Amino acid sequence: MTLDGRAKGDIGFDKTWSEYKNGFGVPPGDFWLGNDAIHALTTKNAYELRIDLRNRRKYLFAQYSLFKVEDEKNSYRLHVGSSSGTLHESKYGHISGMLYNDRRKFSTKDRDNDPFSGSCSTLLHGGWWYGTRKDKATPYHQHYNVVMKAFLVVPNASPYHRKR
Repeated sequence: MTLDGRAKGDIGFDKTWSEYKNGFGVPPGDFWLGNDAIHALTTKNAYELRIDLRNRRKYLFAQYSLFKVEDEKNSYRLHVGSSSGTLHESKYGHISGMLYNDRRKFSTKDRDNDPFSGSCSTLLHGGWWYGTRKDKATPYHQHYNVVMKAFLVVPNASPYHRKR
């Protein structure tokens, strides 16, 4: 099940809380599944998260052993587990990786839940689970001119049984 796709640049991600709650865009173009839908999916079953990044020269990925998003009452707080893959947290230290955002609340331009003074969502033009430092909080897609997909993976499933 794909949660987030950024491939064409056909829509902006500088959206409101309501738009992130309900989702926007249409696959296979740029889209966000919706925080309510992501919460519902990750509450019913245990999932891992995989993020794929691709540009003309490189393909990188990160896979997280746990991915869960709380409900709106808890500001869609994020929970992620340990990571593996070619997009290493330490090698790309200027990119937060999802581990840095573990237990963060979701923020948008009209609902600032990040612990930073000022709004990371406004500064960085998109909703996300932002951390306290702007340079460490930036989502993967904002550092590369890339095609990005984030999707749920059933733990220990073969590639043919993954939910995309």
